[in-house]
Amino acid sequence: MRSVLLVSMLACVVPATVRGGDLGRAKDEVRKDDDPPDDDDGKRGGREGRRRGDHGRDHDDGDHEHGRDDGESDIGGTFALLVLGSPFWVPHLAVGDDFAVPHAFAVYPYQGGVKGLVLRGEEAGGRALAAGWLGVTGGWRPGDLWTGKVDAQLLTSSRFGAATTWYHFVEPQAQGPADTLTAGDVQVTLRFAQNERVSFWTGLGARFMPDEQLHAGFIIAYGVDVFPVDPITLSARVDAGSLGHAGVGGVSLRAGVLLGPVDFGVGWDLLAIGDVSLTALTAGVRLWL
Repeated sequence: MRSVLLVSMLACVVPATVRGGDLGRAKDEVRKDDDPPDDDDGKRGGREGRRRGDHGRDHDDGDHEHGRDDGESDIGGTFALLVLGSPFWVPHLAVGDDFAVPHAFAVYPYQGGVKGLVLRGEEAGGRALAAGWLGVTGGWRPGDLWTGKVDAQLLTSSRFGAATTWYHFVEPQAQGPADTLTAGDVQVTLRFAQNERVSFWTGLGARFMPDEQLHAGFIIAYGVDVFPVDPITLSARVDAGSLGHAGVGGVSLRAGVLLGPVDFGVGWDLLAIGDVSLTALTAGVRLWL
């Protein structure tokens, strides 16, 4: 396994600007206290109170116009819901999904000549009701950052599942030992759109960073897995949330080649903690279980 990680890291060489101290700054973003109180809070409070009073009068003056606006507001609200929900209902319609059709899984994508991973209708008879994979990945931002990642995902015929991703970053220092940072998440997932070749999913869960104390936050994720043609696999995930006092966002892109149940892949990862972006080109393996 160590040889796989070494090859994975050495395979990812691209030019990059050397940036020192990113892990320390990322940890500071997570730990930092709330902004101290402003000495002028009282004055500002008075001004805000007056503004709220003025707003209240303006609101009263406009009440008589609400009758005319209600219809337009309903239309606007419906349109907003359609737009906000489009990342979910558009893929569901596009892949021809039907929650009423039973489905199951091959042990791994393309097993036995199947189109992808998911089997629907009569093809699902006698097949596994769950599938999943475990991945180990290494990465490098040339000159200043090494990364390792362990992730896993469980899929079930109920469409609910689970996913977890854990990063470990190592940043060499000019003097003294290397700086390190570990962060990860645990999620409950839902596959809301799928067919034989593509699966869209979303996840909700908690994010953690073990440090001098355990820092926690939340994560919302959106992902897609595509099986276009044997033996190719494609995956993408974006997420947003928090960790301690910092906002956090992530992106993971991957393209792989299957040899039986073993998926060899390369990709690119981003984990942004506050104003600090930790990026790496990656290479590693997934084992379908």
